[in-house]
Amino acid sequence: MKVVSQFQPELPPTLPNLPHILITLENLTMSPYVNRQTNRLGMSWWSTGIRPAIKGKAGE
Repeated sequence: MKVVSQFQPELPPTLPNLPHILITLENLTMSPYVNRQTNRLGMSWWSTGIRPAIKGKAGE
C-alpha cells in the first residue's frame, strides 16, 4: 500500500478494545501486473489519502 500525498498522512488514534486502527482510504486504486519471473499475478495498491473511518451502514 502506497499513499501518494503532498503531506505525510497521520493515522487516527486507536479505539479501545480494538486491535486495529479503522481508516478510510481515499481514491483507492489497484493496478494488476504479471511478474514474468515467477509467472504470477501481482497487485499494486495506491491511495491519495487516509482519514478516520466513520460509522454508517455497509455500502454507504
